[in-house]
Amino acid sequence: MAQLVLEKAANPGGALADRAGFRLKLNFGEDAKFTGGTGSDDFDFQEAYIQYMPADNLTLQAGRMNTLIGYEVIESPLNPNFSRSFMFGIGEPFTVTGFRATVDFSESASLAVSAINSFTGLQQDDNNSKSIEALLSLTPMDNVGVSVFGFWGPEGNMRGQATADRMQVGGILDVQATDQLEFVLEGYYGNQEVPGSANARWDGVAGYAIYDFNDQWGLHVRAEVFEDAAGAFSCFGSDLSSDDGGNYGELGNAHLCPAWVSAAQDAGTFNQTLWETTWTLQYKPVPNLITRAEFRYDRSDRNTFSDGDGVTDSQSTLAGEMIFLF
Repeated sequence: MAQLVLEKAANPGGALADRAGFRLKLNFGEDAKFTGGTGSDDFDFQEAYIQYMPADNLTLQAGRMNTLIGYEVIESPLNPNFSRSFMFGIGEPFTVTGFRATVDFSESASLAVSAINSFTGLQQDDNNSKSIEALLSLTPMDNVGVSVFGFWGPEGNMRGQATADRMQVGGILDVQATDQLEFVLEGYYGNQEVPGSANARWDGVAGYAIYDFNDQWGLHVRAEVFEDAAGAFSCFGSDLSSDDGGNYGELGNAHLCPAWVSAAQDAGTFNQTLWETTWTLQYKPVPNLITRAEFRYDRSDRNTFSDGDGVTDSQSTLAGEMIFLF
């Protein structure tokens, strides 16, 4: 994926023009189909917003922005690993469209709150109701960061109801143990009402150990468990117990369906738990060039992954990437 960014930052103080700014971030390539939420275009405005600072500690933004939820982000250079976690790819928003206000209480505490159209990143508002996301960021010590995030709003559920209450709450602990070693722990819990049946529930925990031997070499490790108690996020939000056996809508972003979900005797019982461990070796021959080689092992408590002509409950993958920054 290639990215082009045009930006004028808003600055506190000075004239009105200095306090106003904007940001345009355009993605090109196959990944744009995934991050854009439409699945059709090879380009996507990941971010397109205006901002204004009426006070030195207050920033207002309107437009399309990266979500406040989660540790990992769309941009690969800002993540410790090449691949993304299940928690990011399946159970979190990517981008949101709406209005955001951020208040800096001090150098060590800030709060951001957004009123948005959709959890899934859609620009239009499908149910004429707004959802809310928020992020509280704290730095109790120079080497420790704590973030608490949350989401609530009426969103489409796995039975096609457009205004079912959805909530998600979680947190991130980031500890810079030494100049070379960083630990990150993220966890969240999500729940959405499904009238007539049990609520959809998804949750996960991921831990990261990020070690840089020097300015060029680093080893980044991630371990994770993700539970989708109703299959509402990891398998397209399908309700196979319906009369026509079809999908009522896609709730998550990436999808891993157990091979047996199409079997009539198992209809409506496609919950699964996913685990993964990822080892990423990073090498930067020059400051603006990042290369990565990665081994990843995935596992499910269901036969979810392809294995030749059959299916299996685990898979191992090797991958690599090269990132040029300019």
